[in-house]
Amino acid sequence: MLSIGFESEAFAEQAEMLGKRLGLEVDNVHEPRLCIGESGLSLKFPGFSPVFADFEKSRRRVLHNRGGQDALIRACRPAPGVRIVDATAGWGRDAAVLASLGAQVTMIEQNPVMHALLEDALQRSSLQENLSLVQGEAGEWLTQLESEVPPDVIYLDPMHPVRQKSALVQKDMQILQQLVNKQPNPHAVLAIAISRAKRSVVVKWPQKSPPLAEPTSRIPGKTVRFDVYAGLGRMLIKE
Repeated sequence: MLSIGFESEAFAEQAEMLGKRLGLEVDNVHEPRLCIGESGLSLKFPGFSPVFADFEKSRRRVLHNRGGQDALIRACRPAPGVRIVDATAGWGRDAAVLASLGAQVTMIEQNPVMHALLEDALQRSSLQENLSLVQGEAGEWLTQLESEVPPDVIYLDPMHPVRQKSALVQKDMQILQQLVNKQPNPHAVLAIAISRAKRSVVVKWPQKSPPLAEPTSRIPGKTVRFDVYAGLGRMLIKE
């Protein structure tokens, strides 16, 4: 049972307020728990060190051109003026990469705990002009998009099945898989996204897994690939 704790008494009131908002009891002993402290909001699971959402790390990697994100960038083609919706934000790293290159990125996150972690990271980030956050279910939020201003790109990174060799899965992704136990049907979300994106929908998917649908193009990475689908949202624009 997830709870919320605090690093010192100085953060006790914040922990209580956030706990009420998320429906979590204040508990500084048991894990898993959220924890509020000097470094922000973290998530602590048994057997893991605390994990934070951190957009600045992604931004620094882009600035120093050592992020290993070439395939993501080629697939989404971020640039100033390009509007991108990251409909499955997770830890927000890919969204931060795209925002660092000038795109206007909206992150959607359904899970309230992950949303709180992303919200905390955004408050500490220098990317606030290019990065925004909403809480909601991806398919529902995309369905309600106004047709006058469809996003250029919709980015999807659905939760992939847990691999047998769990050591290959980063600790933060293992925690995410434990925390987020309910995911929308990726095929349904893809169909909605294609109908809403002006330019394209990009799906991050395991390299060896069959695609959700036949893509327009594929951009391979080391362990994942990016399947690109032509968007139909431009057909919905009202003149």
